[in-house]
Amino acid sequence: MQYLNLEEINYIDEKFSKISKQFGFKKIFPKSVSSMEASIDYYKNTKSSLVKIIDFEGEVNILHEDPTISLFDSKILNEKIYYLTNTFSWDKSIENLKGGVENFCEESVIADAEIIIIANELLKNLNLDDFTIEIGHTHFIEKLLNSDGISRSEKIRLNNAIHNKNIQKIEKILNELDISNENKNALIVLSKLFGDYESILKNATELNISELKPIIDYLTKLKKILLIYKIDIKKLKIDLSLTNKYSYYDGMIFNSYIRDYGKKILQGGRYNNNDKQGVGFSFNILNLIGVIKMTNYNLAKNDYTVITNSSNNEKALYLATALRENGLNVNLMENELEYDVIKNINSAFILSIQNDLVNIISKNTNEVYKKSYNEFIEGINSTKLESIH
Repeated sequence: MQYLNLEEINYIDEKFSKISKQFGFKKIFPKSVSSMEASIDYYKNTKSSLVKIIDFEGEVNILHEDPTISLFDSKILNEKIYYLTNTFSWDKSIENLKGGVENFCEESVIADAEIIIIANELLKNLNLDDFTIEIGHTHFIEKLLNSDGISRSEKIRLNNAIHNKNIQKIEKILNELDISNENKNALIVLSKLFGDYESILKNATELNISELKPIIDYLTKLKKILLIYKIDIKKLKIDLSLTNKYSYYDGMIFNSYIRDYGKKILQGGRYNNNDKQGVGFSFNILNLIGVIKMTNYNLAKNDYTVITNSSNNEKALYLATALRENGLNVNLMENELEYDVIKNINSAFILSIQNDLVNIISKNTNEVYKKSYNEFIEGINSTKLESIH
């Protein structure tokens, strides 16, 4: 696993915890290890390469890639939980850090909407404005794929083609299968049902496909609740060809993407055909940190770095002390004010003193401005901190 900056993780954890607690969720730490026997049913239909460990008695255990699966076999006192935990898969990184929320409840549109709102608010609170949430439903596609006795390997091929909206490949695969013309047409239509929430809901209704009616009713109710929460409906897309690599999802599923960032930043949905029913989502911390940095938003918890050298040591020490006495985090650095130094500093503001002036560099806005040293110190001591910038 690549080096993790705990301040960056704490920044996300604070935002995530705040919104989760507002909705009544309690924080837990899921276990990372389960027996092979207890977990294999959940992993057998995924493309995951599992990390296995063998104890001294020869028992094979699995290091979880998906925290939700470890929670299925746990005794959880609270129905509504959230977490940050390590996960494992046999890829380049092997170990990852994931966060997520789970509401272990029976099927409920209100509970589903609440999970989507938490995801929406988390992304907003992380200053990620250019995101979309794609919402789908597994029932229609699963019914079509199971109705003609399609094999598991054929189902995976077809699922991938539908998810990628590759119409030519879908038609090619369907022509190779012994499948009814009605289901062939429905699967081709399915791959085209993607776009703005309201327009796709309208288009799906006009298709008059009986199997779609329960899903249309569900999406209509979901929209009504989400609007009560004042969600920006333009952020939402419907994708009825949406699939998920975890086989336990059975119902609403959703993913979230940021423009110009190729990976999912959130994924989740509802599961109803297991010992534990519920709804939730998860996210990879490193992906989330990566996309936040891509937007040039500063994750640093150090509010200020004060650069000092032999010519201004005394003034720099007074300035740093005054800032700390007002509850701010200050990193004092002995160096020259050069480009390579500035580039590697992770603070919201960089301050340097030149004669009787304070040079102020904002890393968030890339602005540079100056203020007299005495005026800057007076602004700090008067606690009117907004006046010092």
